[in-house]
This record gives sequence, structure tokens and C-alpha cells, in this order.
Amino acid sequence: MTGKDEWHDEHGPKIELVEWQGVVEADPSMEMRSEAVANLGDGKQLIAHDETMAVWLDHDGEVHMWLHLFEGNVVGKNPQPDAIDKMHALSVVFDAKLIGDEGEHYDADGTATYPEFKVLETQKAGAMPRPWWKFW
Repeated sequence: MTGKDEWHDEHGPKIELVEWQGVVEADPSMEMRSEAVANLGDGKQLIAHDETMAVWLDHDGEVHMWLHLFEGNVVGKNPQPDAIDKMHALSVVFDAKLIGDEGEHYDADGTATYPEFKVLETQKAGAMPRPWWKFW
């Protein structure tokens, strides 16, 4: 989720930590968690500390998805369709856009619209690219 035109833009509206925390606290299905623990086996654990982390909980109170604030964007990785729905609902609260890693924009139905990428002349069928040593 981002208030910027694209999530990777350096400039534009950012979601602030206080705003993020307020939205999470107002949502009974979410809670802030500053520590995430993953069991790696053999008694080893990977522990991450981040004051911006939050979880979306299922009806049984189990973690359904982790989200965190990064560079003014709320980020969640590999969301399932229901998580995309949840993230879109949150983006409405922030007056933000839900944009995926590949630049796709998600609407309220969870449908992704992918951006049009410009085709370079050298990528067109039959185009003969110059050898690497010819730069003029």
C-alpha cells in the first residue's frame, strides 16, 4: 500500500508510523507485534525485531499474514486472495493504492491491472542491435 504514484518512488505521500499504528489498533483482526520468530529446526530460531510489524489474525487468533511499514509503504509478501482483499480495504483507509512488486495495481475485487511497458526499437522483431563495441 502506498500513497505515492508507485511504491518505489522516492517522493510523494508516505504512510507514517503513528498513522499505521492507529489503523492497526482500530482493527480488531489486527495487532502490532514488534517481534517475529521462525523456528528453523535443531532448536535454532530466526528472530526479527521491527516496531512497524503487524499481523492480520484469522478467526482462531492465528497469524494469517505479517505486514510492516517500510519507507512509507505498508508491505506484505506473497498475499493470498483474501489477504489482497484485506490489504485493499486497508489501502482505502489510508487513501492509498495497492500496488504489487511488478507494478500491478489491485482493485476492490482483487483484480490486478498490469502496466504497459514500452518496447524498445532493439526489441522489435527484425531489429538488428548494434554490436557492443559500436556506441555511435
